[in-house]
Order: sequence, then C-alpha cells, then structure tokens
Amino acid sequence: MIKKTIWKCVENLKKICKSRIHTDENSILSDVTKISHVHFPDIAKIEAKRAMANLKELAKKTELSTQSVVATVASELNTAVSVQMPGIPLMKRTILRIRERENAAPSIP
Repeated sequence: MIKKTIWKCVENLKKICKSRIHTDENSILSDVTKISHVHFPDIAKIEAKRAMANLKELAKKTELSTQSVVATVASELNTAVSVQMPGIPLMKRTILRIRERENAAPSIP
C-alpha cells in the first residue's frame, strides 16, 4: 500500500491559499499548486513553524526547564525567523501544555 502524504500551504488559513501537493514516499502524485497558489513563499514563516515543532519535540523528550527549552530553540534561529516566532510567554505556555498532555494519566475505560 502506498503511503500518501498531503502537504498544505502554510498560508492556507490566513490568505485562503488552497494549494496542496499529494506525494508518496518518492514522488509527487498530484500537484494543485499551479492552479491555486496565490502568493510568494515566506521562508522565515516556514522556518518558524519548524522551530516550533522542534520546541515541542524538546518539551516531550527532555526534562530541561521551560526557559532552557526556549533558549535552546532560540539560539538556533536567525533574526528573520525569530521575528516570526510567537512571544516567549506563549512558547513557555506551549511547553507546559505539551508536558501536561504527555504526563496525563490514562483515561479510565
């Protein structure tokens, strides 16, 4: 069975960009980008989303303090990307929320 992945534009909510690409492990199956992509890419926003994903992974896998996790991720960013990142209080809250979810007791059946 082919593992299909659907990629959406990072601006799909704000700019109503309906661009999508369907891929399998090695190739593009369907490309809707040519029809509906209505803006130029913003590399800093894409990198900021990757940095937030990295922040969430660090929050799950390490026991560093929230400030240390934020500092670790922030130290790897350039200025353009750091401008696109959410504020420090929001990043700390995200870390706490991820850790609460990871450490929550299983539900009673």
